[in-house]
Amino acid sequence: MKRLFIPIIVFVVFVAGNLRVAAEVRLPSILGSHMVLQQKSEVNLWGWCSPSEKIYVKTSWDTTKYVTKGTSGAKWTMKIKTPAAGGPYTITINDKTVLEDVMIGEVWVCGGQSNMELSGDQKLKQSLDEVPNANNQKIRFFYVPKTTSDSPQEDVHASWKVCTPEEMVHFSAIGYFFGKRIQQTACLTIPKTGMVVIHDLADDVNNIHPVKKMEVADRLANLALSDTYGVKGLVYKDPVAVRFGFSNTAIPNLFSKEGMPVNTFRTDNWKVMTDAVVK
Repeated sequence: MKRLFIPIIVFVVFVAGNLRVAAEVRLPSILGSHMVLQQKSEVNLWGWCSPSEKIYVKTSWDTTKYVTKGTSGAKWTMKIKTPAAGGPYTITINDKTVLEDVMIGEVWVCGGQSNMELSGDQKLKQSLDEVPNANNQKIRFFYVPKTTSDSPQEDVHASWKVCTPEEMVHFSAIGYFFGKRIQQTACLTIPKTGMVVIHDLADDVNNIHPVKKMEVADRLANLALSDTYGVKGLVYKDPVAVRFGFSNTAIPNLFSKEGMPVNTFRTDNWKVMTDAVVK
């Protein structure tokens, strides 16, 4: 037994030591080949590594060598500068991990619920009609899948996809048409946020999933192109007034930061028409 005991212990220590030395630098899935980084800005790169491990990053758009070191919690992060829109480029980490086909441009987050999610998967006609035209190397998709967790997550099971008919049919219709309009206009600066009114686009008020997604994307694009990119001559207007819960049967759903319901309000002083009942 003694002759067996010594080599087993030596073997285990040897393997564990090699694992520590040869630990791979790991990236979250949102940092990968085919991704888009925001142009003319400082963007974050991050990931996991061995504690105190040095991380070297090089990009093909300039000669800067970025250096950082892993924390005691086996994480690393750094900021890198991006050029004007263009590509494709590469990003190399520790001379081992190479991210290819990286584009520099505009990154927009398409957030919402089911109406933002609807795509050709739900037989949306506008998406299906667009499929033959959906070959565009300059549009990239990153779809965050649905998942549940009892705690915040540091990564998702997803990857960047180049816009092809096969990929576009599964992606948000509003997101795709919005991105296509922005990309065709070629006005590239730092993005903002905004909101548009679309209730008039519903052809069936009983359908919570209106089918006119291209028109919704056009209104969002008009707002972005006018307000963010300074394009003139677009059909885009600021709201004249706002009324919230301004009817006898409204069921308000707006709450303050303290969690209290917001009272009904109006920003206009127009005369309110009322019905008079004469007995």
